[in-house]
Amino acid sequence: MATKAQQLQAMFARRREMEHMHIERTQAVNKYYDHWGKVTTRFENWTTPEYYKQAEEKMQRSKEEKEKQKQMEVRRRKLTELFENEREQYNLEMKDRQRSRKVRAVSTATLAKINDNLKEQQAIRRKLELEAKLYGKWRHGVDDENLIFESKSDHEVIAKLNWLDKQVENQLEREKEELENRERMLRLQAEQNRAEELHKQRQEIRQKEIEEIRALQESHMEQLQERQRESEKLKESEKLMRENIEEVEKELELLEESYAVLQQPSQFGGAYNLTKIKVFMRKRSEVYRNHIKLCISILERTAAYASKSEGLLALKEKLSKQLDSEMYTLTQIDAMYESEAKYNLHRCEDLWQTQSAERYKEMKEILNLERNSNGKLLNDILERENELLDLRTTHLNAIESTSEKLKQLIKEQEESPRPLCVCTPRTMEEESRKSIASTPRSCHSDGDFSRVHRPQSCQTAVSKLDSCHNGRENSANRYVDNISKTFRDLNLDVWESMASSPREVDNQRLEAQRALRVVTADTAERPRFGRKRVAWT
Repeated sequence: MATKAQQLQAMFARRREMEHMHIERTQAVNKYYDHWGKVTTRFENWTTPEYYKQAEEKMQRSKEEKEKQKQMEVRRRKLTELFENEREQYNLEMKDRQRSRKVRAVSTATLAKINDNLKEQQAIRRKLELEAKLYGKWRHGVDDENLIFESKSDHEVIAKLNWLDKQVENQLEREKEELENRERMLRLQAEQNRAEELHKQRQEIRQKEIEEIRALQESHMEQLQERQRESEKLKESEKLMRENIEEVEKELELLEESYAVLQQPSQFGGAYNLTKIKVFMRKRSEVYRNHIKLCISILERTAAYASKSEGLLALKEKLSKQLDSEMYTLTQIDAMYESEAKYNLHRCEDLWQTQSAERYKEMKEILNLERNSNGKLLNDILERENELLDLRTTHLNAIESTSEKLKQLIKEQEESPRPLCVCTPRTMEEESRKSIASTPRSCHSDGDFSRVHRPQSCQTAVSKLDSCHNGRENSANRYVDNISKTFRDLNLDVWESMASSPREVDNQRLEAQRALRVVTADTAERPRFGRKRVAWT
């Protein structure tokens, strides 16, 4: 019997050694495949469509970046050339302005000479005028000097009033144009402000959308990180559950083998006397005690990773009591008589078989329950991993869609037209000043005075002249400050502003000869210069 127990122990030892060697070989194979799987993964990626897609996208991005840099370089070069041209133009304008200021700086002697020349031209003009009037007096036989004087004074007054009306009309036109320019500038400023506000609102809306998309992407990334951490924990739990299930299956296999050994029939033929019976009972007791110890060790190993350890602890307590009872039975064997030993041999064998069957059943039930519990937990972990995979796919799709939308918004923001510069009061004033400066002032030219309207009828002209003068005098009072301080400050000597060319002098003399010069008593004034009688021979 001792030989069988030793053989059983040796068999258990060989089995454990074989299991240990099997575990080591399995770990070595797994380690080998894990290592070379990681090494060959990057080479396998070369044959996947995703690798070519990523490479194409990377090449497209680099191409777009190069094209953008090229366009930026061309734009920078154009802006540099434009800046250099504007700077050169500005320098030329500044030189011209400085040169013109130097040219305008005329000395006092030159101005005195110009004044003397003007006075000489005026004296010559007056001399020619007097000679023409004397010739007209001699040619037409008109001896009444007052008639000539009155006719001349009438035309002078008409010319003066026409000139004044034209000045007032020009001033009104200038103010009207200035008002229109100011209104146009205000409308332009309002439109530009509205465009600027609209552009600003669009920029704010677009910026808000970009911030929302980025916040959404950040939330998706946080969710992805959380899911990744949870997935790693689940993988560890899955690995642990699989190891637990494997351990439980090994324990079940060990339990089955040990129970199969116990189920072998006992050989009572050798127990024919008291000594043999006691030796046989001790060996059988040792076998069953070893089985109980094996079950207790299985329970202790299983309790380390069991999800519900209450049943395991209760069964372990029960087996410990059985082991103590068996130890007590072992002490009673030595005190037995031969008849009592024969009787207890069969009774103890039946008791041991019954207890072994119950113990096997309880152990198998506990281990199966633990395996099912771990299997259920493993299924839950796998289901959760599938859910996490679906969530990860959803988050990645959302991130891709938001990234496309974000790229589109950033591209629209870069390509959106910038608003025009807003008009300021200073620019409005400059524009109005330029428009006023560009307004033609024909009334200041010397040729306009030679085209003064001369009426055909003296009485009609005088009456219309008085009514027109009285009617426009009230409307022109508001603009007197812009034209002249008073009516007396005006230079009403029209003849002093006439052209000095001989042709114009001849034309004026012919018009003076052909015009009907009628002057009333109200408009007549004494001349400011004397006349000489010339004797013609």
